[in-house]
Amino acid sequence: MKTDRFDLTGKIALVTGSTRGIGLAIGDAFEAAGATVIRHNPKVCDLSDPAAIDAFFDRLEAEGKMPDIVVANASMQAKIPWTEFPLEEAQREVQVNFLATLRMFQRCYPKMKAQKWGRLITVGSVNESRPHPDMCVYAATKSAQENLVRGLARQVAPEGVT
Repeated sequence: MKTDRFDLTGKIALVTGSTRGIGLAIGDAFEAAGATVIRHNPKVCDLSDPAAIDAFFDRLEAEGKMPDIVVANASMQAKIPWTEFPLEEAQREVQVNFLATLRMFQRCYPKMKAQKWGRLITVGSVNESRPHPDMCVYAATKSAQENLVRGLARQVAPEGVT
């Protein structure tokens, strides 16, 4: 059922982490507005693996399914005191929560710029401004993600990308 408020007919939306929770609801809302939704989960593309991200977008491009809308919803978090946080876990959180978002946006932006329309969206967390004491790494990655989209907004808005 399309809404009168938003018509996304003909648009392709990629929503990461969209098989449950917030991502599922976002994907459902985009479908209700007429978009074709690519539902992501780790089996579709492992965001902790930069090569898998590029392979996934190579596939989408070859199939003519490069997204017009990207919603970076998937994230990971570990509740571990910072003094005990394993470096490997921190690197994984930085990759999934921040670097994957950057790479997905980089891959989709050329199409958005060429058509003068696109949406680059991140799903935030209260931890951006009020970090949980045992989730400092997660909070830092979500703050970095927020600053990424704030910085990009000024650069890409003139191209019709918001």
